[in-house]
Amino acid sequence: MRKGNAGAGRSSKKPKSERLPDGMWEHIFRTVQVPLYVEDITLVRQSIKEILDRGVDDFGHWLDAHPEFIMAAINNLKVLAVNDFAVKTFGAQNSDELLNSLERLVVPETLQSYKEILMVLANDEGFFQGESLTQ
Repeated sequence: MRKGNAGAGRSSKKPKSERLPDGMWEHIFRTVQVPLYVEDITLVRQSIKEILDRGVDDFGHWLDAHPEFIMAAINNLKVLAVNDFAVKTFGAQNSDELLNSLERLVVPETLQSYKEILMVLANDEGFFQGESLTQ
């Protein structure tokens, strides 16, 4: 399953009383029993912007005509961190093994989910929730 905030990097200021104590997010990330990846999507956003700047109005239709872009976008994701449960779930020896191998988890059924994520980014919607299969 893949859930994420496609608008990662944006910040909405919350009152100090609603913020978690220092280190709490790190603890949650490390201990939650859900595989989590922290990804840098900068290159993906740049690629989408270049396409839209060329005058593409219907990005979903464009993706249908250029399905290779979806895999290229996956290859342009930079995985910064994975949690322990991701290591366990995907049978990796350690987190380093997953940091450079996101594409090895992709199966054909995964591509539709990534297409939806790319469309969220193109439309600057900021949030994506969905499910996908992985190897």
